[in-house]
Amino acid sequence: MPVVNLSLNTAPLIYPTPSNISPLPLKPTRTNPYTNPFLSEQLKVLEASTPAQTKDKFSIAIDEFTQAALTNSAKALEMNPHHTNYYKSRAKVGIYLSSIDPVYYNDVITTLLKVSELAPTDAKSIYNLGLVYLNMGKNEESIVAFQKAIDLKPDYTEAQVRLSSLMNPQEKE
Repeated sequence: MPVVNLSLNTAPLIYPTPSNISPLPLKPTRTNPYTNPFLSEQLKVLEASTPAQTKDKFSIAIDEFTQAALTNSAKALEMNPHHTNYYKSRAKVGIYLSSIDPVYYNDVITTLLKVSELAPTDAKSIYNLGLVYLNMGKNEESIVAFQKAIDLKPDYTEAQVRLSSLMNPQEKE
């Protein structure tokens, strides 16, 4: 699997070492990309590129990042297939990826259904499933999910608001 190099987009983080510790609270700082020899070379390449070439490079980086995210998520689930947090992380990855390509919503639905199978009283996962259905335009499925979330947690305000807005579309949230 190729290594994803996102240094084109952001400068690397510099963490304090014993020789440069300050009395202030330790926070990562960003370096100036033009003073970093490695980054300055990459910036020269980007600056010499046409907009189409730059777009192609970013497109390739996004594809590599997507593949790495899915591969790492699958590896975590393979290592411990009964840990709901890994499934929740996978769902989060899928939600981010679905903003790039809606085809990933199907993976999110499958993942959240698995979470609800492993943790049947987890109202938030069911609520998130309802949000995914809502984003996909599947209002009937989202109504069912929001209602189930409310059944599991009767004081779930967010689910109540979403359900109410779907049941009474003339009312605004």
